[in-house]
Amino acid sequence: PALAQTEDPPQDSPAIEVEIQFGTDIDRETRSLVDAGTVFPPEVGKVFCWTRVVGAPAATTITHAWYHEGQTMARVDLKVGSPDWRTWSAKRYLPAWTGHWEVKVLDEAGKVLASGSFTIEQETP
Repeated sequence: PALAQTEDPPQDSPAIEVEIQFGTDIDRETRSLVDAGTVFPPEVGKVFCWTRVVGAPAATTITHAWYHEGQTMARVDLKVGSPDWRTWSAKRYLPAWTGHWEVKVLDEAGKVLASGSFTIEQETP
């Protein structure tokens, strides 16, 4: 998992910690990731970005910005409902979209709170 902390928070504001993991699905009952990893075969077809946010204001929004080989592929706004919150987004991909993927977690002002990456393997002939 990737962990990040905002730099030099104001004295009256606690630091926000963000954990990022990638997997093939979400267990809706436990709100946990299924088949966590950083390398996925092309036939999976969809990758989930699971995020835990600790220390954020209860009424805020984060954004998952999805990038493939540096190109923005999607932006998903997600509600944060408490100071310790788990949320996720998912991205379907075409078999041709192999290679390096990155997800940046942004706060409401667009500041990067954390980022993580994974790889979609190329199909073997």
